[in-house]
Amino acid sequence: MKKIIASTLVLIIALTGVIGATAAYFSDVGTSNGNTFTAGSLDLKVNGSDDNVRLFNLSDIHPEYIVVPDSQPHSQYIITNTGTIKGYLNIKNIVVTNVENDCIGPEIAAGDEATSSDGELGDFLNLRLWVDITEDGWISEGEATFYDGKINDLPSEFLLNLEIPAGGTAKIIGVISDWWSSPNDNLAQTDSVTIDLTFTLDQKAQ
Repeated sequence: MKKIIASTLVLIIALTGVIGATAAYFSDVGTSNGNTFTAGSLDLKVNGSDDNVRLFNLSDIHPEYIVVPDSQPHSQYIITNTGTIKGYLNIKNIVVTNVENDCIGPEIAAGDEATSSDGELGDFLNLRLWVDITEDGWISEGEATFYDGKINDLPSEFLLNLEIPAGGTAKIIGVISDWWSSPNDNLAQTDSVTIDLTFTLDQKAQ
């Protein structure tokens, strides 16, 4: 009986060894370490600066000063995308402010109120805006204005959705192109008008 039990144990041990041996296979490993994700950037510069840029600062404006051919006051905004991904340029938060400054005799005679603090100059000055594709500073063939009207009629924003690639630039030209003459021109004497606007560079078109 003892011999039979011993033989059985030997057999079980032997079978266990066979099963263990058949479970081993060739293998190898590979690794994927240091996976890094870095965000791109949109970085807008106006005329090379992150600070406020004031291009128009005109004084002693009068009707004849504005209408001289090819000499209308104009300035250019050079918009640069110094980031790493493309963006879409828009102009937002446009605010027009008219100030009376002083109300002298000719203004009062034209119907202005001596106690008024709101000026009228924005009703007389015509502003023309366009994208300067040819970069010559003036409207050329194939270019179209996106605004041509009185300063006081400016909308609150222009959704241009102008694509600027990473490292690319766009030029926006502004010209005071005309004086809307009327029998009431004297209303604008001594007045001033200010335009505030914000250029935005968005990842998606608006």
